[in-house]
Amino acid sequence: MMVYALSVVVLLLAAALISYPLVFQRLEPYRGERPEGRDFSERDALLEALAELELSFHGGKLSQADYQHQRARLETQYIRAADAVEALDHEPSDTPPSGPAHHA
Repeated sequence: MMVYALSVVVLLLAAALISYPLVFQRLEPYRGERPEGRDFSERDALLEALAELELSFHGGKLSQADYQHQRARLETQYIRAADAVEALDHEPSDTPPSGPAHHA
């Protein structure tokens, strides 16, 4: 009986030790280091929303008018997000071009 009680106490202590960080640790949202990561995530979210919209429409949950309206809105948002990423890719950098310097 003593062994049973001791094993229950050990199991309870182990469970408390393992669950303590899960219960009492404050979770914070992930913040990416690069702005490109945010734009890429935004594009992914919009593509996922478009896919879900397709499923809802083909599943009979949306009318044709609602589907077309929401699809146009999501496509416009996606194009803006993609254009923002492309604009970041084509920004001139602050570093001078590498290569041999020409002196006159």
